[in-house]
Amino acid sequence: MTDKLRAYFYLHFCVLIWGFTAILGKLISLQAVPLVWWRVSLCCATLIVFIPRKQFRGISRKLYLQMFGIGVIVGIHWLCFYGAIKLSNASVAVATMATTSFFSALVEPLLTRQKSEGLRTRARFAHPARHGFDRRKY
Repeated sequence: MTDKLRAYFYLHFCVLIWGFTAILGKLISLQAVPLVWWRVSLCCATLIVFIPRKQFRGISRKLYLQMFGIGVIVGIHWLCFYGAIKLSNASVAVATMATTSFFSALVEPLLTRQKSEGLRTRARFAHPARHGFDRRKY
């Protein structure tokens, strides 16, 4: 199998798993909190088995706290995602999940405390007439 074919296989496999996450979340009878708890437990157990212990020794306290914070954010995301599936349906949850990159782009400059060039793009997107976008040209 060539590298390109293997990459396509991995990509399709990830898309398939990502798509079935919502469907399986709807079919599983557990509520959102126990479902996320079991998912996190399985992930932790898998990581403990497959990641060598010597890789954990070189982690600074600051990096550890950053990774812990990211884990908390991802856990909240999972709770909201599976909660949305339980309250609504899988298609609504996947549609809202697709907006993750948009909201990440909005929040990133606030978290990194950097002026983002993309901020101008977002402003143009929100108020096209104020920023020189003329529909008559197109």
